[in-house]
Amino acid sequence: MAPIVAIFARLGPRKPRSRTVVTPASMVDRIAAAILSTRIGGGWTSSIGTFRPPPGSAKCTCVSMNPGRMVPGSAIRRQSPGASHDIDTVALRQHDFGAVFDARYERLIRQIEDATGRPVNRGDGQRSPFAPEQGGAASARGIQSLIEGGESKVVEFKATGRKNLATGQKDPAMEWAVVKTIAGFMNGHGGTLLVGVEDDGSVPGLEEDFSVLSKKNTDGWELWLTDLLIQVFGKAATANVTVAFGTLEERKVARIDVAPATEPIYTHRTKTGAKGAVFLVRLNNTTHELDGPDAYAYQHNRWFK
Repeated sequence: MAPIVAIFARLGPRKPRSRTVVTPASMVDRIAAAILSTRIGGGWTSSIGTFRPPPGSAKCTCVSMNPGRMVPGSAIRRQSPGASHDIDTVALRQHDFGAVFDARYERLIRQIEDATGRPVNRGDGQRSPFAPEQGGAASARGIQSLIEGGESKVVEFKATGRKNLATGQKDPAMEWAVVKTIAGFMNGHGGTLLVGVEDDGSVPGLEEDFSVLSKKNTDGWELWLTDLLIQVFGKAATANVTVAFGTLEERKVARIDVAPATEPIYTHRTKTGAKGAVFLVRLNNTTHELDGPDAYAYQHNRWFK
């Protein structure tokens, strides 16, 4: 892939955004430019130089119209998980540039498709250069890394999404737990929910949920989840949720990656299923409902400050 002209962001005082010169040769380069100019957190700063990913990765030349200095890859990797902008923090910490790039690439493809209402035509050379690295084995490795890292502000585990393991029946409380976590990630800095994983890292798998679905496989599970999220958040917010599956210990696990919202996201119904708006946020490794002055203060600091 040809060098890409882009601008990097880093933590720091809020400054006016610099114009970015982008001279891509193909759709891959356009999307790569968008990926590599993603706001990492805090304010924007102009920079000039070359970002050097691991050997074998694409080289990206980063140039701003205003003089500045290069923000090295190590500085980006040092960003705290809470400050990241919908980037796989585990892959980032492990310097897995390919996984970070490909995840962002695929998400931007989906956004293009959502905006245009038609699928992107992927011809030869019009795909992520790291796509061959992805697949079932890579997905399983990513899930395993998240389990080993444990729950945090941007990672949570749920044993099931629909079935109550104590009763063996479908339980709206289980569904609300999934909705609550996803809403918290949306209103924070994004995050990843693993379903089919206990708090202690053991893997009961999605097979428990399959028993209470009409279509007892991952397709059926994803259809159920998508319908649930559309009912609770609407289609626009649901478009920023990505579902993938991996196999651990011969059991299926769902990985739900949630992008941070560009505006406050409220649920369309309450925990009891009644119509009503609920605003949920992530506080450390738990999700809480905020209202009144607390909700106003959070939203002001998060989006409108």
